[in-house]
Amino acid sequence: MADGTVRWYHGGFPGLKRGQQILPPSATGAVSITDKALGDDDLRERALKVHDPGLVYLTRDIADARFFASMAPAHGGKNRGGDVYEVTPDGPLVPDPDYLPQDGKVMACCSATIVRVAERRVSRPSAEAIAFLAATS
Repeated sequence: MADGTVRWYHGGFPGLKRGQQILPPSATGAVSITDKALGDDDLRERALKVHDPGLVYLTRDIADARFFASMAPAHGGKNRGGDVYEVTPDGPLVPDPDYLPQDGKVMACCSATIVRVAERRVSRPSAEAIAFLAATS
């Protein structure tokens, strides 16, 4: 942004509104990446090294937020995913250990407040788009 203000985005569960707080999965009971690893202790251990279900993850890149919104559980249709929110962190930011912690592009915090809804119902990407994202990340 021209004024030097950092915009933070979060992609996730659909239907939230401006002013609402985004809380971590440990507080809401929402499915997180570590829940998907149940039954596979090795995978769960690896997931817990890079994902803390007690934190809310934010990014400065709206494309990253779109990707995570698209992976939210589909409510109301086959390819209907989550929403992208512009947010303000509610506490100190900590680096995401899974994403180049030194660049500050992806961070985490205890909760975030929605400033505005940037996009609703982000569709799931095609297999080709996922492969492209993986190759360019």
